[in-house]
Amino acid sequence: MQLTDQQVATFDEEGYLIFRNLFSNLEINILQKEAERIAELHTECVIREGQAAIPKIMFRVHETDGPTGSAAYNAASRLPKILGAARQVL
Repeated sequence: MQLTDQQVATFDEEGYLIFRNLFSNLEINILQKEAERIAELHTECVIREGQAAIPKIMFRVHETDGPTGSAAYNAASRLPKILGAARQVL
């Protein structure tokens, strides 16, 4: 995927972009289940908030090693539809 000049400008201003329908329902289900699994881990890679210790940030999910490593997120981070856009803004 190639970003438009406007999308690049928006990323530069806002620091993020939103893409509707980037992933299929199947991909979303897989990634959501992985996020739920990772959120249950008690590791320094999962930052929790408040007395309820709700997961707020999960680091290193795109890696295959380490406690939060995920094959699903690793594969998603390497999809052409992700890589093209990432290369443009990083």
